[in-house]
Amino acid sequence: MKPYALYIKSAPGIENPINWKIGVADLTNGKLRKRLATYQIAVGPEWDDKYTKLFVGDEKQIKLAEKEFKREFKEKIHSKEAGFSEWITNITLAELEDFVDELREDYAIKIFDVPQKFEPCYMANCEDVEDWFNEKFIKKEG
Repeated sequence: MKPYALYIKSAPGIENPINWKIGVADLTNGKLRKRLATYQIAVGPEWDDKYTKLFVGDEKQIKLAEKEFKREFKEKIHSKEAGFSEWITNITLAELEDFVDELREDYAIKIFDVPQKFEPCYMANCEDVEDWFNEKFIKKEG
């Protein structure tokens, strides 16, 4: 199993967001933290960037989930241009979470919630997610 994460995040500093970025990140060797650091660098010290929701699983399942998000919400993605193609607009977080449930139930995609203590996922607790995943999923296999 190659550990991956699917994240849902809004732009930092926005109250009651209606635009959400859907993305994936490798969960090995601190890569989740490196991905978040890229976003943090872009917003500077005014805001702590974060992954609002985080789901984990095998790379193939996570990438399939991301593909289904883009298919399901293609009308809510304004552009395929860089910087826009991963943003689903005019939608609530609850609607996106409902779609995750649909992916699990109707599409049999195996993605898992992280414990609530890791949400939102900030720079300070990113590496803890990787440690938790390894303890919960990888050590069971080995």
